[in-house]
Amino acid sequence: MLLAVILAAFGAFLFLRLKSDLISAVDRSLESRAAQISLGYQGSDENFQDVSDASLGKLAPGETAAQRLSPTGTVLDATGDPAAADHPLIGVQAIATALRGHRVVLSVTLGSDGEAFRVLALRLPRSGGSSVLVVASSLKNVDASVRRLVVLFALGIPVALLLAALGGWLIARKALRPVARMTAEAQEIRGDRLEDRIAIPSTADELQRLARTLNDMVGRLQDGVQSQRRFVANASHDLRTPLTVMGSEIDVGLESSRLGEKAARALLASNREEVERMARMVDNLLTLASIDDGQLELLRSPTELQAIAHKVVEELRALAAATGVRISVSGDAVSVVGDRERLKQVLTNLVENAVKYAGAGAQVRVSTWQQDGEAGLTVSDTGPGIPPEAVPHLFDRFFRVDAERSSARQGSGLGLAICNDIIVAHGGRIWVDSSEGDGSSFSVALPTG
Repeated sequence: MLLAVILAAFGAFLFLRLKSDLISAVDRSLESRAAQISLGYQGSDENFQDVSDASLGKLAPGETAAQRLSPTGTVLDATGDPAAADHPLIGVQAIATALRGHRVVLSVTLGSDGEAFRVLALRLPRSGGSSVLVVASSLKNVDASVRRLVVLFALGIPVALLLAALGGWLIARKALRPVARMTAEAQEIRGDRLEDRIAIPSTADELQRLARTLNDMVGRLQDGVQSQRRFVANASHDLRTPLTVMGSEIDVGLESSRLGEKAARALLASNREEVERMARMVDNLLTLASIDDGQLELLRSPTELQAIAHKVVEELRALAAATGVRISVSGDAVSVVGDRERLKQVLTNLVENAVKYAGAGAQVRVSTWQQDGEAGLTVSDTGPGIPPEAVPHLFDRFFRVDAERSSARQGSGLGLAICNDIIVAHGGRIWVDSSEGDGSSFSVALPTG
């Protein structure tokens, strides 16, 4: 359709341009012949006939005409086309315009067949200014040329459109063949075949970039599915462990014929620990689910970080004492706008990890600070540090530096991932600085504005 519109517009332009150029050529011819007649006219009827015939003689009979008209429109002399002998070629108003010294150029129709003529009228200077010379030339040839052009376009444009459509279809079919192949290959990629990839065309064009983009997308989907599978497997394993412990202890209690009060209380206390462990795991999973769904609710309010630090340290001081770790708080009072309970959850996780892994005799310090439009806190310890290769993965879900050691200390591998998601939801950032054998520092920064 666009090509048809373009061809139609181009054809209309050529039509109008050709007709205009041909009429202009006729006008120039009329001006030349009118000038010859005007120069040769001596004021008599015989002389007008002679100079008119001499000027128009080279043209085909019936295609030209010349008249000498009075101011009232009476035909004084006429040569050429018989239709010019009895009736003036122009009206009285045009005659008056010519008598005032203006050239008059217009198109008229003559005869019963309504043949079109181009007419030029001007005042005859040698008639005392009382007569007008009118020279006319038929537009039959002009109309014939224009009609031939119209016929050519009427026949040529549909043929051109047909050829263009056929060529476009062939080219598009060839160009889109790789797209059809990629479509078929993409349809074969299912959830159990995410390792498959689309063949990349050898040509460096948009199709190659499309194939690479699709492969990158499938790769991201594969990573997401594998991450979900690891998530489910690790969560199932971590939930199964306390259930197994509880089941074993309950079986021991049921098989014992005499279970004293002290042993029963120890059994119940152990089961309570396992229940709390599962509860923490479930809470972590629910928090991650809320984060993944974009439904993590933050109850923002002005929050003083050092007050949270003192509260967390007091709650964990018994744990620190049991493991032989000294714990302290330092720094200035700094405030941010955030969810107090979520920020406390983050700090509790960081301090608890530091106490667990620092080792007996180590020190854990929580410091608050403010600089460059940010306020934050840092949890540092003098423990064994973290291997360099593990640092980039610390905030990945279910990642553990030492799986066996972490399991023994009831680590799920979710705590730091949740901390990272909560801090990011606050518009902040979290990072770690650690050297193996020289302790670790986990820092959280939040905007103060």
